[in-house]
Amino acid sequence: MVAFFSIILTIWVPMRIVKPFNSSHKAIVLTVLLAYIIGISVWHFTLIKRTGWPLVEDGSVDTWTYYEDTRVFTTYSPFSITKGDLVRAANKPAHLGYHYFLGTLTTLTYNPLYASRILKILFFFSGLTCLMRVWRTNFGDKLAVYGFVFLTVLFATPFYQIFRNYRDSIILALFMLSMAILDTVLRPIQHSIEPVNKSKTTFLWVSLLVVLWVLSCFRFYIAFVVLISVGIHFVIAGGLGAKKRMLLLTFATILSVFVLPKIIGATLSIMARAGSGRSIYGIYGMFRGVITPIPWQHFVPALIPAHCFYLLSLPYVFFAFFAHLKKNLTWHLFFVGAMIMVLGGLLKGSQERKRTAIVPVFVMWSLSNMAHKRGTHISQRVGNFEEQIYIDEPYGYDNSDIQIESDHDCYV
Repeated sequence: MVAFFSIILTIWVPMRIVKPFNSSHKAIVLTVLLAYIIGISVWHFTLIKRTGWPLVEDGSVDTWTYYEDTRVFTTYSPFSITKGDLVRAANKPAHLGYHYFLGTLTTLTYNPLYASRILKILFFFSGLTCLMRVWRTNFGDKLAVYGFVFLTVLFATPFYQIFRNYRDSIILALFMLSMAILDTVLRPIQHSIEPVNKSKTTFLWVSLLVVLWVLSCFRFYIAFVVLISVGIHFVIAGGLGAKKRMLLLTFATILSVFVLPKIIGATLSIMARAGSGRSIYGIYGMFRGVITPIPWQHFVPALIPAHCFYLLSLPYVFFAFFAHLKKNLTWHLFFVGAMIMVLGGLLKGSQERKRTAIVPVFVMWSLSNMAHKRGTHISQRVGNFEEQIYIDEPYGYDNSDIQIESDHDCYV
């Protein structure tokens, strides 16, 4: 029953989010979404039939650890799991979000891994379609769909992560949702423009607070890096009045109350690892953090085509970034830079799963450059910035025609 309702929600929620798109674009989203649901379902039940287990037996420690840690909650009542129970089951005080997610499903259904896979599809497509709405405003309909196809079809890593018992697809979904919210609210603040609807703006900032807190429960440093990146963005961008600086300071203070304890604990852990000679890895480590593994040494042969496409797209990503360098000096740049330093410089190794959060930023830079060339970038289409910035579809762009729309449902 849980899996059935999860499938219904997985179809309904993303399609509701992409409602402003035209029929052909919605058909693309629905086709890819159904392909994910059917592909994951077939893979899941075929694996059980062949091996008797819902997990791939390939020696992956994380997938089996999550599975074994949360099986202890089989006898628990629904939603009765406490933080103490999670700490004892996981044998660690932080990053308990995925344990709680799996543990709760274990109390609700006899097939928690299948339900988790369907729900991870829901989370991933919900976060991505929210980001599509923002890209539609900034770059036009077609380019927003191009970004969707890249992240779901050409860059096939999320499909693999959804099936495997990893938390990375949920982390990616939460980051994309954070990115959608930030890209919606930061532009008018950066340009000292009063939002059209202050109550909805406040709601979005509070929503961001909640999303980052949840994200910190899955992987603390991504939420921290987002927060730091936004702070640097304001310092670089300037243009903030005293009132908005106070609002920003209040927001950062409240967020720190939730996130700071996790940051301190994890920082001490990283420092301890650095003392063992494993951590500080330098410039070479940061370089490897972006491009590794080498395709022919990839530990998952099925992901080699997607990884090759990722590597082949990097030159265009860097070209797109430098082609509009001044406009790209935003929180996205600071986020990517900090993530590369954390993953490559501190944590050592390729960290391919952990770097997927920077891929939506790479896609956004590419789409922005394409939009400038096509004349569909929001800076080229919107004459009166203050009147249009908080309208989700100020100008719909389809078949090279600019259409003025009246839909003011602007928020992801």
